[in-house]
Amino acid sequence: MANNNQYLEYMLERLSLVEKLSYKENRGTYLLYSDNVNFGTLCDEKFYVKITKRSKMMIPYAKKEKPNTNSKNMLHMNVTDNKIVLKELVQAIVKDC
Repeated sequence: MANNNQYLEYMLERLSLVEKLSYKENRGTYLLYSDNVNFGTLCDEKFYVKITKRSKMMIPYAKKEKPNTNSKNMLHMNVTDNKIVLKELVQAIVKDC
């Protein structure tokens, strides 16, 4: 990806099945929401999701990382082209929150 805006557009397309999807820019990162619940972050062309009981079960291979120095640990997820898997993951995180 050439820049953050292109990566944002790419990820929004990957997450297109997520209901009530929205985002907010915050100092060069993008906070991702479903039904007004923050479930993830895009930072430096990486996709991070909140650590919850269900997210740990669904993506046990994901590494815990901080998207930036002021963040809490999140799960760094390699993006999948399977939009249904992404939708189910977001739904699970939102339920846990």
